[in-house]
Amino acid sequence: MSEAGSALIILVVVMVLFVTEALPLAVTALMGAIAMAVFGIIGFDQAFAGFGSDTLMMVAGMLIIGQAVYESGVVDRMGGLLRRLVSMGERSSIALVSLVAGLLSAFMSNTAIVASLLPMVDSLAETSGKRSLRTGLAMSVGAAAILGGSLTLVGSTPQLVAQGILETSGQETLGFFSLLKGALPLFVLGIAYYATVGRRLLAHCGEAPDQKTFTQPVGQGASSGASSKKALITSATFVLCVGGFVAGVWTVGTVALTGALFLIATRCIAMKSVVQHVDWSAVVILGGSLGFSAGLEESGAGALVANAIIDVCGGASANPLAIFAAMVAITALLSNFMSNTAVVAMLAPMGLFLAETMGFSPLAMVVGIVLAASVCLATPIGSPPMTLTLSAGYRFGDYLKVGAPLCVLLVAAIIVFVPLLYGVS
Repeated sequence: MSEAGSALIILVVVMVLFVTEALPLAVTALMGAIAMAVFGIIGFDQAFAGFGSDTLMMVAGMLIIGQAVYESGVVDRMGGLLRRLVSMGERSSIALVSLVAGLLSAFMSNTAIVASLLPMVDSLAETSGKRSLRTGLAMSVGAAAILGGSLTLVGSTPQLVAQGILETSGQETLGFFSLLKGALPLFVLGIAYYATVGRRLLAHCGEAPDQKTFTQPVGQGASSGASSKKALITSATFVLCVGGFVAGVWTVGTVALTGALFLIATRCIAMKSVVQHVDWSAVVILGGSLGFSAGLEESGAGALVANAIIDVCGGASANPLAIFAAMVAITALLSNFMSNTAVVAMLAPMGLFLAETMGFSPLAMVVGIVLAASVCLATPIGSPPMTLTLSAGYRFGDYLKVGAPLCVLLVAAIIVFVPLLYGVS
């Protein structure tokens, strides 16, 4: 069997495992990379080269810094400010709390942010005596965290996977704020939707539990007694790292790791916490996905898939914008039923081959796929932040009723705005 044929079989197996999550995503990503090497499609050094990439180092560093920010109590200190919003009215409360959730998620784990804010949402609802505020806030906070995670390069794992794929394929890579101009309109649309239409649709959703169901995340290492000194050092380090990313003083991986090591050295975060509480699966998924995508490129399998999609869409006369729209729609659909990180790991390499074949901008194609991966708001299973909001008593149909119209709106916005903002060639 040819190398391309072997790579396609591996691709199918990996896609099935990603979709079904029969194995942990990190295990599937590693198996895909190893399989590419075992079957002689790429060398073993290529299969594991992604684990030494600058992008992966940035991911590792920012995961540590994000955990340190969480443990230092910086997020908890914002709770007092959020609780004052209840006097501003229900619509304003939804918009402002969602805004805070999204902006924090642009720089820290959106899952940790949602887990931290949900107890505050419960407190806000109890203070106001309005059950509708609770049902309206919980889902909007989850959605805002997902959409806010797309505002920067480090806000969520899907764009980091895409960055690694762009880097290894020799394409133009994403800057720290490259996604901002495409993601900001989606973020604003999402907040406006949940504060207006979504609020009305959610009015009769969910069931008020007899007792509090929102709890602080277990095993995350947060401490209510975190010192002000640690919070100050951690906040300053975080700001300096973001400044370093923007200024380009060093590589992004060097900046992130330097910040992380400084926080460990100053005991702002314990090494035990780094080992136990940081989600290292994201690092493994990224490293494995890079080796897997290298196999698709080396074997020519990616080109075969790209040509097949082009043929289905009309062959040589196919409209590149139509293919871009199809990739965006497919990404958004799959991201509602499986991990959006896995979706990007699967579709970004295909999108690159399609873009190169059709003469479409590779960067615009990847940006469209990354942004579409954040349109996972119609089910509670596409992304952990939305899964956490199940604690509000929502049913599966509630997510579909409220989230599906917004998903359609956001997909349309991506298809229109990304080519205009990032160019088509």
